[in-house]
Amino acid sequence: MKLMKARISTTKVDLHNECMDLSALECMVEQANKDYIPVGIEHDPRHAPGGRIRKAWLEELGVGDYGVMAEIEYFESGDSIPFEDSGRRMPIHEYRDGKIHLEVDRSYDNEPARQVISELKHSVDLVLEYEDKKAIEPISILGIGIGAFLLGEIASGFLNKIGSDAWDLLKRHLGRLLEARKVPSSGYLVSLRFTVDVEDHPVEIQVLLESADIRDVATFFERELPQLDALARKYVTVRPRVRALVVDRTAKGLAVRYAIREDAVPLFPVERLSSESRRGDGRIPRC
Repeated sequence: MKLMKARISTTKVDLHNECMDLSALECMVEQANKDYIPVGIEHDPRHAPGGRIRKAWLEELGVGDYGVMAEIEYFESGDSIPFEDSGRRMPIHEYRDGKIHLEVDRSYDNEPARQVISELKHSVDLVLEYEDKKAIEPISILGIGIGAFLLGEIASGFLNKIGSDAWDLLKRHLGRLLEARKVPSSGYLVSLRFTVDVEDHPVEIQVLLESADIRDVATFFERELPQLDALARKYVTVRPRVRALVVDRTAKGLAVRYAIREDAVPLFPVERLSSESRRGDGRIPRC
């Protein structure tokens, strides 16, 4: 594991003509020292974390300007990282308020998309969240947070949570929203997100759909959701405990891309270790 220092955010105006408040930087430092914050690659969930923040602190950059400095542990090939139950855990999304969470980025910042989102907010019990990605060529991601479920009960509980009428309405609006987005050079994803409770231990599950068509999203919910329950039963009870599970749709069905431990260390199915270049040597069992 390689240890490096980096400045991760400042109060100065950035390339997007935006700047962070000092209070936001203070919150960032507080969370980084309390939790394990994973270090991703260009905000792209297809890539497992390349490291984690070990500690962070504020640094004065000049009169009135501040930055967040971080000590980062970067995972390297051949690393064997023992799990230490220090009380720190990687933060995850938890969808417990009974509402659909729609998480959008800059690719949905245009008038047609804003119009669809406005209509959605008046039609469905919805929480809108904006993800501000600081990346050179960020991938377009539409995140849809569905709700919290007991292990093994996602498929049976989905329509009970949202209701069939609301689901039909949501599908129509989401189809228009996908058509309205700006398509960046880095491509696009739909990320379907669930909270699964394993005893008193919540796990975030993401299903990644590289799709531009609402029919693909509908097919997942209407035909493939039971497969997600089966994958969750096999993977989220692994020790040390899994905190997040990222799933792909393949020609053969759903498959785990990677998992992340509570301490932000990535784990990979054994078949991916031989076929893809990965940092770290954490393993999770083959399906």
